[in-house]
Amino acid sequence: MFAILLCFSVFTVKSQIVKFNRLYADTTPTMRNIVVTDSGYVIVGGGGFLYTNSYIQTSFFNTLGEIVLTKKFRKAGYDLYHGLENSLIKITPAGYALVGSLNKINSNEKAVLFCRFNDTFDTLWTKNYLYDTVFISGRACLQKDNHFYLTGEKRIPTDNSNILLIKTDENGNMLWYKTHGGSLQDYGTKIINTYEGNILIGGYTKNFQSAPITDLGAWYLVKADTAGTKLWQGVYGNAACNDGWLRSLLNMKDSGYAAGGHYAIENNEYKNYIIRFDKNLSAIWERLYLTISPYTTIYSMLELPNGNLNVVGIEIKTGATVLGFMMEITPQGHIIWKRNYNATGSINSINYALANAVTPDNGYAFTGYAYDNVTPQAMWLVKTDSLGCDGVHSCDDTTMFVTPLNLPDSVCFGDSVHITFGFGGRSAPYTLQSTTGFTENSIYYFDSGNDTITRIISFLPQQANTQYTFTVTLTDPWGATKTEQYSFYIKNCSTSVALHQKDLLKYQVYPNPAKDVINISYSLINNGYFELYDLLGKKIVSAPLDFLKVVKIMSLSQIKSGVYYYKITSGINVITIDKLLIVK
Repeated sequence: MFAILLCFSVFTVKSQIVKFNRLYADTTPTMRNIVVTDSGYVIVGGGGFLYTNSYIQTSFFNTLGEIVLTKKFRKAGYDLYHGLENSLIKITPAGYALVGSLNKINSNEKAVLFCRFNDTFDTLWTKNYLYDTVFISGRACLQKDNHFYLTGEKRIPTDNSNILLIKTDENGNMLWYKTHGGSLQDYGTKIINTYEGNILIGGYTKNFQSAPITDLGAWYLVKADTAGTKLWQGVYGNAACNDGWLRSLLNMKDSGYAAGGHYAIENNEYKNYIIRFDKNLSAIWERLYLTISPYTTIYSMLELPNGNLNVVGIEIKTGATVLGFMMEITPQGHIIWKRNYNATGSINSINYALANAVTPDNGYAFTGYAYDNVTPQAMWLVKTDSLGCDGVHSCDDTTMFVTPLNLPDSVCFGDSVHITFGFGGRSAPYTLQSTTGFTENSIYYFDSGNDTITRIISFLPQQANTQYTFTVTLTDPWGATKTEQYSFYIKNCSTSVALHQKDLLKYQVYPNPAKDVINISYSLINNGYFELYDLLGKKIVSAPLDFLKVVKIMSLSQIKSGVYYYKITSGINVITIDKLLIVK
């Protein structure tokens, strides 16, 4: 009935950790839900071709990733659609529920579809709501107090749409439905409980930005009570571009929320985007991640027992290859590690990582689909260890490294030395130390997702006409270390000015951390410059310092939150390089 397509099939048993990265052939399957069971994995999505009786598909796998069984739920004369990522929910006292939609073949008739399954995914009942000849769709569901709430989209007369909210009893009988939105397009994609007993819907709007435009939209959050009355709304994203819809919405253990998707840097160019909210839906932080590209977004997030988030989605790093990714971030949003996955190994492959789960061995599993110019679209299932290593890609062989990016052969006595080091390994946080006196703890990966972290080590050698030798040590979270030794020659130079008189070179940059402005208090013997650099070494600001003045105030209004380095010069000499933290 179906064949197994195996493009990469590797599993290893190391301390009882099983890892694999596999494709499974079927008829254009798109898998958007994953359940971890005692016997393996269940993934749920859809298959078949539109207008030819497409279906909801459930596939079962053992713990080694071998396919055991596939069930296909069809309705004669209809195409069935399985909703968006994580449209399947576990319900009490037992079983699962899935929301989607159905379209009658060769007809304009459409309806919301709601399915109830037992624990072995046999269908107990299905319900259809709001049959109509205009567009209608179910995309996410929620169980609350022996009732179900469904959200999606319902077309309105202006040829746009509103958020659809349906309430049913425990047997799926519709009690009411309501819509929320404006005259342009709005729709719901996620629905969760709030800490105070209400409902929070995430989705998309073209109506409620500062200047609604028909081809621009943003993330949309709507809080409603259990009667469906709207209590609050919020809009997030770049008002000048189309940010797409909110793709992941989580309840957090501290009664707050996390939302994920992508943010438009400009039209059709995006970065991954996460907002962390407190329980009152005030943003605690928001961050942009990974490489800018036309194909990058977060599809699914999980909160881990330690408060970290496990995140999956897609990105393009170079060329046209769409890679799946998984990363773990701290409660503050710092990247601990990030991995990329390619199901076929081809540079022409498209790899969608859509839904993730924690496994009993403290690893992870995710599902989605993948294809390339040779391999037809197939189901994709990946099992990793606790660091996201799948047994196929380079993460399994990653060792710590630390290397200088600009080590000089020699320097002039009296001149400050500023050496940029690149380093990394399997997982942050790291500690970087040097015998020059440099120490920094709790170092995480850049939000860009680059495998290499950089830091500048600055110092002033104290003796001329000698070979200066120093060591740099990198320590990972498990206490493993990587130590390297470097050296350069210190020579006398007639043009060098030894600046050891601290009373001539006093300075202070404050506040640090900063938000809106910084004050630069200084006493220099020559005119100089204040320069600000990002962690990749790109110069952000260059401001002159007049030696006759003592304080300069500089605005930070155009600079984003992050870690930066500043450099103060006096004439031809570098006085200092130090860190500045900007928090908006």
